This record gives sequence, C-alpha cells and structure tokens, in this order.
Amino acid sequence: MESQSQAAPEKKAEKKTAPEPKPSRPVIESIVTGRIIDLNDPKIQASYSLTQWAKIQNLKAMSMSFNYLTENHLLNLDDLQATIGDHKQDFNHDTQRLLRIEKNLRECNGLLKHLGLYHKYRPLYEQYLKTRKSPKFREKNIREILLYEGAVKYLREYQQAHHVNCVPNYQSLKEAKVRLTAQQQDLYDRRRLKDTIKTMEDGYKLLTQQEHTVHRTLNRNQHYELE
Repeated sequence: MESQSQAAPEKKAEKKTAPEPKPSRPVIESIVTGRIIDLNDPKIQASYSLTQWAKIQNLKAMSMSFNYLTENHLLNLDDLQATIGDHKQDFNHDTQRLLRIEKNLRECNGLLKHLGLYHKYRPLYEQYLKTRKSPKFREKNIREILLYEGAVKYLREYQQAHHVNCVPNYQSLKEAKVRLTAQQQDLYDRRRLKDTIKTMEDGYKLLTQQEHTVHRTLNRNQHYELE
C-alpha cells in the first residue's frame, strides 16, 4: 500500500551574512595618532564596525579628558593652553636630559666592560711579554690576548677623546652607573607626562568645540530676535 503522506517541503536555508572582521592592529595604529579619532578618515568610513569602535573610543577619550580638566581646574581655555605649553617645555627638557644620561650610561658600560677585560687578562699578557711574544704562546692563548689588546685600544682611544691621562677606576664607574641608572628610570617615569599632554590637548579640542557650539547657538538666537 502506497503511503499517501507527502514529504514536508524543505525549508530554504537562510542566508547569513558573515560578521564584519574586527579592525586589525596595524589599521588602528595608522589611524589613531592621538586619543581623538578622526571619523572622516577614509579607513574609518570604509568599515561600519570600525566607525562604531571609533565613536566609542572618542566618547571614552572625551570623558577622560573632561574629568581630568575638571579635577585640575583647567576648564578655562587660556589657562589650559598655557599649561599645555609648560608641560611640553618640561617634556622636551626631560627628553634632552634623558639622551645625555643614556649617552653617559653607554660610555660607562663600555669602560666597565673593557676595564674588566684589562684587569682579568693583564697577568696572562705579562707572561706573553716575558716569552718575548712567543708565537706558540700567542696561538695557545689567542682569544685572551686579543681581548686584552682590544681593551687596551679602547681605553687609549677614550683617553685621547677626553684628553685625559688615565681612566676612572672600576669602583667609581660602578657607582656612576648606579646613579645614572636611577636618573634614567626617573626620567622614564616622567615621560608619562606625554600621556597627560595628550589628555589636555584632547580636552582643549573638546572645550573649543563646545565654545563654537555656544557661539553658533547665540548667533542663531540673535538672528531670530531680529526677525
């Protein structure tokens, strides 16, 4: 007996649109030069998800900036602009000081390294001299001898460059390294001032936009009153 039941019609598969991929880190870094993101950037407008992300980031940045300005009593545009200028001057001064400290630290590390090699292999080199620079002795201890000769050359070049007859002793160099490293770390911590400057600059943009909005509103109201 044939079955009179008919097969249920197959449901048409619904087309599901694939979720738009999240913006990659290089794309984000190429757009975000500060905390406020330009929504008119072609890379932003080309992606809906990137546009939404940028709007959220801008809201967070503006909220952070406004809170900072309120807490530090910088809601006056003239005061804020002057403070930004002072902070930038301090930041540039710290940057130049950091470059000098890092240069001195590299020099200090170089002296410590070559003084260490000089003292370590000097007894061996004196034995080499007692053999009247025997080729066999040199070949047997070639690595140590080359390290000693390289250290002597480095230290002599330092003396010539600085017009001195001797180099600082090892202990004083170690103390100098500790002092320079501490100064370097302190300036690294102070370079967070750059983030503060960005926050204030974003706040300046926000206050300027608000001021323009108020002026436009006042001008519009005056125009209506004249009519």
